[in-house]
Amino acid sequence: MKAITVITGILFAGVGVFSIANAGLPFAALAFIIGIAFIVSGFVLCFSYRRLNSEVAENVHWILMEGLSSLILGIIILTGYLEADLVVLGVIGMWVMISGIRTAVVSFDDYQKDQFKFNYNFIIGIVELVVGVLSFFNQALLGFSVVAIVGVVMICQGLSIVLSGLMIKYQKPDALKTKEELLEEAKEQVEAARSDAKEALQAVREAKENLSDVENNPSLMEQIDEPIEFEPIVKSEEEGEQ
Repeated sequence: MKAITVITGILFAGVGVFSIANAGLPFAALAFIIGIAFIVSGFVLCFSYRRLNSEVAENVHWILMEGLSSLILGIIILTGYLEADLVVLGVIGMWVMISGIRTAVVSFDDYQKDQFKFNYNFIIGIVELVVGVLSFFNQALLGFSVVAIVGVVMICQGLSIVLSGLMIKYQKPDALKTKEELLEEAKEQVEAARSDAKEALQAVREAKENLSDVENNPSLMEQIDEPIEFEPIVKSEEEGEQ
């Protein structure tokens, strides 16, 4: 699945380069190729999500959203409903703008863990956001062809798919693993179990300390319900004579 996802991303970006090279053609002339590319990438991203969701501890639900949105957009393109240039720019511009915002926001999950991954996703997200916004003002400001803008969108999305593929870990079947590889995996599992056990013990200690504090210290409501005792005020004889 790793190789399939990476190859899909490269081919998707390749279709984007092909679109830019044929920017003079109308969108309808390349709609079939572009629609198929979106559908294939959508299916691959959905399968990649299934694999990553069981391997990676971080939240990867955004990959499923990317896959489903790409799949739906591909079907819409193939149906031929996107004929006018303004409609094409509006739909694809909105799609890439939302995708860019999502990619840029999700990239901050890797800010402390993986600086390269953060920079990669953040830059792609910002580029997609800018392209999406400019697509709405294309006729007034830029005057680029629809096919050229779609090509830029597909290149950015292709690079994002490549990164999704690189996140997938290759797992060799147990039957093909050597004894050393099996021992190494077993050691990693032991270390992971020890780390989880340490975290669990720390959580238990904190919970016990919290329980002890609650048992030994009265709550605020109990303190309020306690009667307030006033000490009697005894006046001295001199104060009484005065």
